[in-house]
Amino acid sequence: MDPAINLTNRVSLFGRFDNFPELIHGRLKIGHRTSTKKMYQIIVQTLQSLNNFTVKLTVSGANHSKHQEGLMVFEIGIANGSYFNFLNQETITKLNAYYRLLNNQQVSIFLDVLVIVSYHYYKNDKKISLNSDHNIIRFLVKPKELYIYLYNAKGIRRLPLDKFLHYVLNKTRDEMKKNNLKTFNIEAFNST
Repeated sequence: MDPAINLTNRVSLFGRFDNFPELIHGRLKIGHRTSTKKMYQIIVQTLQSLNNFTVKLTVSGANHSKHQEGLMVFEIGIANGSYFNFLNQETITKLNAYYRLLNNQQVSIFLDVLVIVSYHYYKNDKKISLNSDHNIIRFLVKPKELYIYLYNAKGIRRLPLDKFLHYVLNKTRDEMKKNNLKTFNIEAFNST
């Protein structure tokens, strides 16, 4: 039995999504040189930096062919059994409680996350929302390996999945550099 499962049971189902799909739209395998506990902390920091992260982009709506400047915003939710908690201070406290439960053993750590990517533009000073993408990510941290599994639950993939995964990778790399850690090697990258 995986020791991470015992740790997860102590904090209820927080961080685990009951209905994580078998169909995967993207996979990453990353080699790293840090402890699983520290890598978990880096992932939490990455999620915090992605939460409410805003990017300018060119968008078009279904009712017109004209491209306009718009915004893309990331919102993060952390799994808690069959639903997700928005990433706020209370959620960070729970993530930190789980972190404190981890001991120095090299255990596997799961963390399931919902990332909503919303898109909008402005017309006559009015905010026009477009369909958002809902992506579910599973982070599986193992000694010297990080696996990221991606499922696109909803949306037209206005942001292609490979570019979405690159946002996650770049933010993770940035957090590792901030913590003076050696960054990772991408060993496998696949998205459909």
